[in-house]
Amino acid sequence: MEHNLENLRIEYPLLVSASFSIHNMYWLGYGAFFTINTLLATAFDLSYADGSTKLPSVCLMVTRFIIPIIGIFISIVAIYTAHLINKTQSAVISRGVEIDAVLHTRMYSLIADQGQSFPWSTAIGSVLFMLIWVGVLYSVAF
Repeated sequence: MEHNLENLRIEYPLLVSASFSIHNMYWLGYGAFFTINTLLATAFDLSYADGSTKLPSVCLMVTRFIIPIIGIFISIVAIYTAHLINKTQSAVISRGVEIDAVLHTRMYSLIADQGQSFPWSTAIGSVLFMLIWVGVLYSVAF
């Protein structure tokens, strides 16, 4: 029993580190998502600039179709990634609650509700960006 308790004392700080790392993944994901969408929107706008008339019309048409498709794909990936991050965060918190019970600590018991629900704000934001890209694709196609 003493050996198991020692292992749990070693595992606890590793879980704390994992919790912070997973929390930071959300913010890195948000930053990457908005950066990619900004770059895609900029590239799309540049395809309509005066200087783009020097490019072949086939290249411009392909560019105008590909960019919204990439934006739609990135939105789907963002939702799936948020789901995976949430699933991992829930697993870490669940293990932390188990260790809390043995070590008589309360850190994970206090935050147990935070990692259990689906990140709806991320999903809604990604769906809204996806709808924007669908609208852009529709306007290019018709």
